[in-house]
Amino acid sequence: MNPSEKNKFILTLVFISWLLLNLLMLFFHEPWRDELEAWSIAKNSSSISDLFRNSAYEGHPKLWFLILFLTSKFSGSITLAKIIHLSITSVGVWIFLKRFPFQLWLSALCIFGYFFCYEYSVIFRNYGISVTLLFLFCALAPKKQHLLLSVIIFLIAQTNALAFLVGISLWFIYFLHNFKSAGKNFITANFIFLAGIVCFVFSTIPPTDSGIAEGWFQTWDYASKSIATIWDAFIPIPLANIHSWNSNFISSLVPATSVPYVKNTGAVLLIIVCFYNLRHSLKAGLFFLFTCILIGSFISFKYHGSLRHHGFFFIAFLIALWLSKIYPSENKTNFFANLFSGKAISSLLKCSLPALFVFQVVATFLSYYSDLKYPFSNAQAAAEFIQKNFPRQVQITGDFDYETCAVTSYLDKEAFFLNSKRKGKFIVWDDKRDWPMEDTLIARYLKLKYEQGSNRENVILISTKEIKDTSTIKLIKTFPPSIVVDEQFFIYK
Repeated sequence: MNPSEKNKFILTLVFISWLLLNLLMLFFHEPWRDELEAWSIAKNSSSISDLFRNSAYEGHPKLWFLILFLTSKFSGSITLAKIIHLSITSVGVWIFLKRFPFQLWLSALCIFGYFFCYEYSVIFRNYGISVTLLFLFCALAPKKQHLLLSVIIFLIAQTNALAFLVGISLWFIYFLHNFKSAGKNFITANFIFLAGIVCFVFSTIPPTDSGIAEGWFQTWDYASKSIATIWDAFIPIPLANIHSWNSNFISSLVPATSVPYVKNTGAVLLIIVCFYNLRHSLKAGLFFLFTCILIGSFISFKYHGSLRHHGFFFIAFLIALWLSKIYPSENKTNFFANLFSGKAISSLLKCSLPALFVFQVVATFLSYYSDLKYPFSNAQAAAEFIQKNFPRQVQITGDFDYETCAVTSYLDKEAFFLNSKRKGKFIVWDDKRDWPMEDTLIARYLKLKYEQGSNRENVILISTKEIKDTSTIKLIKTFPPSIVVDEQFFIYK
């Protein structure tokens, strides 16, 4: 076997190993409400116009909803949706393995990291497709196929807000590199890029009665926390307990009051590491800097988000590494290279890239351990209990729609949500929803129950909290704690 054939064999073996590992986790992982919400909207939409109307309050572009909508017309099984998602993500992983311009062992280490092997693959949402499209752009960028690349950027903009911001930075660098030799195709490509921005804006503008992510943050509270999210993205090692998801091990090492300072310090050091690895490409350094500013501004002033959102800092770094090989600086003494001219600094940072990827793999291992040991969500278990112990005509009520909609998604049955005082199979994030206290929720439940007359015994209440006052209602079933804190579930009658 010659070196080329050996390399192809190793690459294929690594990819198959990744795929089998993710297939295993796909069937063990219990989807939570955010995964199920998009699926419920798609499955319960009768047409594309109905889909757009039902997803209007979600704050996401429509590409992922369209994919799920088409999937639901072939099968109502969530398993198919999960397989479709993993298939899309696997294309991105294959592109990365095949075309990432670094040694194969580094690429292999990276794909077994947290985001590629868990957050954007096992958990099925709209992030896997955005990463695949971003990597496809990087793989094709050297060929300068302007129209094709602009279409890819257009599609990236229709996946989610974070990918949209990365896509803007990516096209900005591509534009800088190619505008001097621009032809008609390049001009057309820029119009396609602008059309992508317009489509994103119009598809994410919330209705006037929206009740989620309203306006912009008017204080610097989240801005002061945004730097720490870079630490979370690059070192996503979770706590070793049941509620490990979206946690960070730093919380167990230092007092709570010191966590922000430790993370901020670590984030600054990580930024130094990033620019060291990008020092030979001014364009790559500019891309990473511009992207960090855009994402940092978004999470500071619009939506702070969770690790899945902050992970795009890490994705942006990988893309910047890719760009550093596509667009190396002709002048090796560019601004970023001058920052790291000292031999002592270079020696210290030389092993930084493999170390970052190792931290990501550790995070994957711990996340797999938790997901295999504990239920990620008890929504599926609660739905199966209801199907087994109650007649089909049972009237389901949920205390808060955003917490109990996961159960109704598995049941494929309408529930009456007490906080919004209406029936539904998914959440409508409008301003008609309220946040009543326990006594008000119980009063609403009892009123609904007695309105059923002789059928009142077939009315049940699903809650994610243990209700203290059980003088008028009876606890039927308690489920064990889950990784998602507020998807434990208690069923009352």
